[in-house]
Amino acid sequence: ESQCGTTVSGLAVAALLLGDAVDQETWDLIAAVHADYASRFGDMAPKSGVYVNTQMEENGWTSCGLASVACLLSDAPEASSWAAAARRWMFSTATAPQDAKDLRVYADGQTVSQWTGETFTALPDYMAENHGMVHPNYTGASVLFAGYLGVIHGAFGVPLPQQARFNRDRIYAQLKLTTDRTGSLHPVQGMDWPYHFTDPGTIT
Repeated sequence: ESQCGTTVSGLAVAALLLGDAVDQETWDLIAAVHADYASRFGDMAPKSGVYVNTQMEENGWTSCGLASVACLLSDAPEASSWAAAARRWMFSTATAPQDAKDLRVYADGQTVSQWTGETFTALPDYMAENHGMVHPNYTGASVLFAGYLGVIHGAFGVPLPQQARFNRDRIYAQLKLTTDRTGSLHPVQGMDWPYHFTDPGTIT
């Protein structure tokens, strides 16, 4: 269900872009959808997953849903806790095992280690594994959803939290090593489907 996070946020962004063309009944509907998403995922902790099946994309799309909830329902009593949850999911989208021992102060007086806990989504080299193999497309999810988060926060006119950028530069640097001269990403252990023939424009 949490994969609907980008759909939920997309409703809000589209309505903001349409402006006066969106009536109050529609806004009420969108708000109700956001409140429902918050009731399902607002108190849930991000998931950990490194080998075989990363949780990178799951944590990423959930962060988008909760970020939109916090922005759209900013007047609700729970808004600050939803925003905190969104930041936690953003951060936990791109965590590697070594982050658990990083004692640098990161945000809100907590160290990287405290923010990380035991939630990891990336291998020590910042790549991600899915379908049982190192998989650049899934690794790219952390960068992709950082873009979504930028759109969501930009549409609402609020700053992008620093948690949306955590480790994204390291992951992007690794992704660049796996692209061919067309910019297409290729799993370094082989192909689990033929990107070039089915979707020549596949770039996460």
